[in-house]
Amino acid sequence: MSNNYRFSLEFYPKGLNGGLSMPLSRPDVQPAVEYAQFEALKQNGQFPTRGSALFRPSYANGGPGLNGFAIEVPTVAGVYQAELPIDYFADTAKDYQAALVSAGKLTADEECQWAMSAWESDEGIDCMAPAVELNPELVASSIEEFIGRSKMACEREAEPFRVFVPRDVLEETADLARAASPMECGGVLLGNLHQDSRSRELFAVITAQIPAMKAVGSELELRFTPDAWESVRSAVNLRKRGEIWCGWWHSHTPVAWADSCGQCPIERQRQCGYATRLFSASDRTLHRTVFARAFAIGIVANVLAGNEVIHSCFGWRQGRIGARRYFVAEDR
Repeated sequence: MSNNYRFSLEFYPKGLNGGLSMPLSRPDVQPAVEYAQFEALKQNGQFPTRGSALFRPSYANGGPGLNGFAIEVPTVAGVYQAELPIDYFADTAKDYQAALVSAGKLTADEECQWAMSAWESDEGIDCMAPAVELNPELVASSIEEFIGRSKMACEREAEPFRVFVPRDVLEETADLARAASPMECGGVLLGNLHQDSRSRELFAVITAQIPAMKAVGSELELRFTPDAWESVRSAVNLRKRGEIWCGWWHSHTPVAWADSCGQCPIERQRQCGYATRLFSASDRTLHRTVFARAFAIGIVANVLAGNEVIHSCFGWRQGRIGARRYFVAEDR
């Protein structure tokens, strides 16, 4: 069986016969590798090793149309295989559709379905991707004890794994966000991966936040400079508590967005998804670049009218970034 494939995206405007096909350049499968590695650790207790991951198309009705793909990652116990749905490429399809709109081949308001195809080809893409070792120190503890002293922050569908954030960490981020407003600020979330002593379930526990004091903030974005990252690393080294980077946080300041949310009363701001549940394109780029591990989260402290702060949380699900729920721990 070949490891080389050609890929294409097909777009089918509603009400029209036929469609448009575009060749797909090398797909970004690194988040899928991270997903498969974390699944190997969660489901089988297999610690992923450094090496090469392999992804293969999963055909629908014999092909060439796809309904997903399989990805194999190396572990200490051999190869672990995970399956991902075709929706993994939904964001890529959205970008390609936007390119077709820009080229005048589709209209912006045109309802359009998409599909993906693949063919074995010696001239196609080599379907290999780098796999980096995942060998964290797992803290043995009781997940029921954490659940007993925690409150779910929001009602969403079941998550691939649970994350606990101490209330005082959230309060620290809220205080910093208020003080910096109307400029954005942020930092890194430290913590550990835990394993329940009975069920062997993995979960993450945030232990602290480290402000990125040298990050550069504006009213619309936060830029982490090399000095900002280095200041965080220095602070982590001084703590000497064996913590890992479990994610990051930053503020949004809808109260200062004069052309949109800033004009709304607090009651409307609280209900507005743009004001309280936004993870922007630049946020996603940073999360994809720096916090690609499947357990990493991104918390947003949204500063509303009257200096009220509402937190939202985002994380990975099968290699895609989306809103997620988390637990607020009342004590540590």
